[in-house]
Amino acid sequence: MNYVKNKLRNSIGDQYLNDCMVTFLERDFFLQVSNKDITSRFQIKSHRVKL
Repeated sequence: MNYVKNKLRNSIGDQYLNDCMVTFLERDFFLQVSNKDITSRFQIKSHRVKL
């Protein structure tokens, strides 16, 4: 947890840190989502957004 907070806090903004912390804290839920589902979701997007 400290590694995630320190590494991300030094290199990114608050919103991205918040998003990463949600995935860290809710990891049981995110383990149920397959990589295939994630990639298919990104493939159907009509535009690209800079992360």
